[in-house]
Amino acid sequence: MPQTVRWFIRTSAVYLALTFLLGAVFLYCRWQQIPLDRTWSVVHMHMGLVGWLVNIVMGVALWMFPLNKEAFPAGGGRYRTWQARYCYFALNIGLAARLVSEPVFFYKHEPAWGAVMTASGVLQLSAAGVFMYIVFKRVRKIAGLKANP
Repeated sequence: MPQTVRWFIRTSAVYLALTFLLGAVFLYCRWQQIPLDRTWSVVHMHMGLVGWLVNIVMGVALWMFPLNKEAFPAGGGRYRTWQARYCYFALNIGLAARLVSEPVFFYKHEPAWGAVMTASGVLQLSAAGVFMYIVFKRVRKIAGLKANP
């Protein structure tokens, strides 16, 4: 299994644990009748959906999708290593910036934190774009192969 794929999968496991931990904190707060702001639900959702689900999907897809040795000869048909690493770092740095900036912006309403949130979204969007480029190159129709009905 390629190193970058392992990074995606291990990071997803960390975010899964953090998501459950924050969920347990929510349950404790509900039990103790401690009010929580909506922003923590958004943080929880991003940890679970982007941190766990998107990381695991990207990692498994980069590992399991069909090879395309014409498009990616240096990577054995998988991808260019720098592209996969860009996906990993852009997605996870963007996510970490979002998880920090979301609550801070909610409480302080400073424009700089809004800019950090915007930059985090741009990073995550660019990671998704590079990932889609890799995936579409790997699932294209190859001349001479029969498609399953």
